[in-house]
Amino acid sequence: MDTGSLIYLAVMLFSSVLFFILGYFIYNGKTDLIHDYHQKNVTDFKGYGRKMGLAMILLGIGLLLSALLWPIDMRLSVAVLLIIMIAAFVWIYFIQKRYNGGVFS
Repeated sequence: MDTGSLIYLAVMLFSSVLFFILGYFIYNGKTDLIHDYHQKNVTDFKGYGRKMGLAMILLGIGLLLSALLWPIDMRLSVAVLLIIMIAAFVWIYFIQKRYNGGVFS
């Protein structure tokens, strides 16, 4: 494995752990980790936190899968990462729309 691949692996593993930890805390009610204007109109903080936490964990899974697939096939690694990131961001958009009335409302 070359140096670039090792750096990619390290960055993705670090990022995935970060997203797992943030997702865990948000899922367990620490919604103050999300910026105030994203939760200005939220009334159900428990439901909001659980769904946003799961979305963050999904992002962490995407980063981890990408890191693990990189040595096998770089294109597959990037494709999996993009698909999971798009799915997670679409999910976050709908969570924001449902619980906050919009992304910046």
